Formats: sequence, C-alpha cells, structure tokens
Amino acid sequence: MRRIFSIVVFILTIALLLGFTSCAREGRAGTALSNDHFIVVVNGLPVTMDPHGSADTYTHALAHQVYDSLFETDPETMAPGPRLATDWNMPDMQTLNIILRDDVYFHNGDKLTARDVEYSLKRSIASPHVGYIINMVRDVVTTGDTTLTIYLNEPFAPILSHLAHYGTSIISERIDRETGGRYHENPIGTGAFKFDSITLGDRVELSRFEQYWGDKPVFSRLTWRAMPEATNRFIEVESGNAHLAYHINPSDISRAQSSPNLTLHRKLAVGAHFLGLNSRREPYGDIRVRRAIAHALDLELIQRTVYEGSGSFGASPIPPTIWGAATITPHGYNVQRARQLLAEAGFPNGFNTTLWYNTEDQQYAQAVTIIQNQLREVGVNASIQAFEWATYLAVTESMDGEHEMYLLSWHTPTGDADYGLFGTISTFGWGVGNRSFTQNPRIDELVMEGRASNNPARRLEIYREVQELARDEAGSIYFHYNEELHVSNPNLRGFVINPNGGHDIWRLYMAN
Repeated sequence: MRRIFSIVVFILTIALLLGFTSCAREGRAGTALSNDHFIVVVNGLPVTMDPHGSADTYTHALAHQVYDSLFETDPETMAPGPRLATDWNMPDMQTLNIILRDDVYFHNGDKLTARDVEYSLKRSIASPHVGYIINMVRDVVTTGDTTLTIYLNEPFAPILSHLAHYGTSIISERIDRETGGRYHENPIGTGAFKFDSITLGDRVELSRFEQYWGDKPVFSRLTWRAMPEATNRFIEVESGNAHLAYHINPSDISRAQSSPNLTLHRKLAVGAHFLGLNSRREPYGDIRVRRAIAHALDLELIQRTVYEGSGSFGASPIPPTIWGAATITPHGYNVQRARQLLAEAGFPNGFNTTLWYNTEDQQYAQAVTIIQNQLREVGVNASIQAFEWATYLAVTESMDGEHEMYLLSWHTPTGDADYGLFGTISTFGWGVGNRSFTQNPRIDELVMEGRASNNPARRLEIYREVQELARDEAGSIYFHYNEELHVSNPNLRGFVINPNGGHDIWRLYMAN
C-alpha cells in the first residue's frame, strides 16, 4: 500500500512539475517575450514626466521615448543631426533659422506647429531645472507654420548639440496652458510612444503612437519597470521576464557573456563619477582640505574594485567619448601629503564629516565604504548616509544644503565639452552640476570664451586648461568614466547604444 501511494505521489509530482513548466513557458511567451509587448527594467523611474522638470538621467531615458527635440545626437559620432528640424541655416553666429517637419502630430492628435516649438523652448529657458541648457537663447520667433528663428545672446558654438538635449523637448502649448502648467500629469509628446499610466515606484505604461512621423515601433505596448537592484534586473531578463535590462553590475559581465539566454551590450558612455566636496560647508572651503582628500584616495583601487574592469579611469569631468576631452593627471594617492595638507589647514588630527550617496546606484554603495576606509587613514571620519534618487537631487542642489561629501555623476549628453565644463565647475552651474559650489574666475572666463569661439583648435586649448584648473580646485574628485552595460534577450535586434543614455526603443524587434 505504501509503495502504491509512493508511486501515485511520484506520478502526481511529475505531472505538477510538467504542468508548472508548461505554464511558466506559456506565461513567458504570452507576457515578457511577446512580440507585441516590450518590457524594459531600469534603475528607477523618471523624476517627472515633464521633460523640462528635471535634467537627470532616469528622466532622460524615458522622455526620449515620448518626446522629440529639434535635433538628435548620433550614437556613433555624438554629432547633432536633424529630428523635428529638417533644415536650418545660420546667417550669422547669433541667428539660427529652422524649418520643421510638416507631418508631425502630438499624441492627442493636434498637429505640431512652430508656435509649439517657440513656446517649448521659452518654457525650457525659464525652467530652473533645465534652463541652463539653452540660457544662451535670447529669443525665439515664429515666422510661419513650420519656420522659426532662434536668436542667441552671444555666439554659441554647440547650439545644435544643446537643441538635441531632451531638456529642450517639444511639448504642446495648448495642453500646457489648459492644464495650468501641470504637464507632468498630461505628458503629451510627438514621440514614438505615448503615455498611458504610471504606478509610482513601480512602472510606467506606454503604447505605440499610430500617427508617429518616423518608423513606428513593432511593439504596441512598452512597459518601463523600476527595479533598483541590478542583480534583479539581470535575472529578469535571464529568466525571460523582460526583454532588456539597463545597467547591470560589472560583476555580472562574465556571466552575461557566457549565458545562452542573454546578449551583453556595452559601450563607453558620457558620464563621469566623482566625490564632491561642498565648499560652502566647513572645512571644504579651504582648498588645502579638498586637495588633502584628493591625495587620500586611491582612485585606481576604487576603479578596479568597484567597477571590475568596466568603463575607464579618469580625472576630468569630460570622458574620452566627448569632443574636447583631455588626459588629466590626478593628484595621486599620497597619504603623507594628505596628512601634511590637513595639518596646514588646522586639522592635524583630522575631523568628522558625512558622506552621502543615492541608493539606486549599487556601485556607489561599494565605493562609499572604500572611500570611508581610505579617509580614516588620514583621520577623516565619515559617516555614511543614503538617499532615494529624487530626494538626493533635491537635498544637494541648494547652496544652503547640508551635504558635505557626496557621490554623484555628471553626463555630457550633447557630446561637446562645453556642457560638461560649464555645468560642473563654473559658477554658472551652481546647484545643477556644480553642487560643490566652487568658484574660480579664470574657469568662468574660459568657459565663456570657449562657447563663443568658432575656432575648434582654440576651443580645445581652452578646454584642456579648464580641465586642469578643475583638477587643481578639487571641488569634485573624479574616479570613473562609466560604461553602458545592458543585457537583452538573445533574440532582440536593433539595439544601438547611444552613449548619452537615450536609446531608441522604438527601433527594436525580436528575431523569429
């Protein structure tokens, strides 16, 4: 009797396992790997669905699917090319005439006009979050249904690159006026996907825009899921629950390369990671203290240990993918020199401080521990505090902020060094990229000259000097140029990494 019971249990167990496997396969084929519903898992959701409401990378990644700008950045050359603009000319260095496409519609069915572009650019300029991107624009004037003229305050060499930034995305004037400026609740763009819904902290649901002026997506639905843990994102794709995962851990590179269920996509990006020192908080107003911190850190050890061979090491805000990048020699790991500088600044026994980072970046969680230990060697005792991304941006942007030491990165999505230097180390970037609030009149003078010059050779000279001055100021101590590391289902086709993080999801499809 016991034997018969065992056989029955065995048969039922096999049946259940077969049924479970069948259901699992059916579930995967019917949801995650459907050719009609594309699922991306990402670090975090956008700070806002308003493209003029934040300049962060999470907002950029999704806004790129919903909105269009006048120009776009080529993923191979990083040079600007046409998007909503079909033709343009500059009769002088301060005047840009633009002709728009005549077949573009907003997601609500309204036709795009030059009035919408004028309104959008002026709204972008007025934004406290993205205004710095095109604050060189003096005026925008509509000259016809599909023509307009942009007037600059002064000559600005990389104007087309800045007009390719998602912070200059075009929105509907009518919808913004009707909703009283609450565009994040009514995100109407002209992009390949239109907004359906958002579940805060979890996902954004999008659908194919049937009137899209460009190549329409193969997928009718796009789910943008937030999953802060990189390992979990990796597993979601490996197990067949998602098509694509952004930003895997460097430690998972070898596993991705050997897995038959994954394709690894990698490319050096446009981000530079740094330890920031808030010069408005004592003792970081003293340049000797900032330089001491720079000498106390073994930056190459951080690069090797935390990033495990991905990306590259650098000591400048401008990575090699950007025009204008220069090879800058770091301060160098020198504990004795660090102690000497601290003693000269009045801290022979060191001091206590705080070190902040955002929870969504798992490499930062590793880096802060290494930095904490290295600082302890010179008497600097740092207590670590972690913040959620949106909160982190808010608490570090204020000149009266309480942040002392903090980890952050700055991306130069325009492909031109001006964006990275103007935003991170000049006083013009205070509260945006320069959250250390350092100031150097020579840097300000040079970045203004660089953006006004139409001589590429002179601009390169300027940017080298600026990067050297930035190293000397030590308001931000750079330690890593990031690499775009993504994994996808092996049948995915058409994925081309744009180093600026704005990937064209609408171009993707699944091979049979």
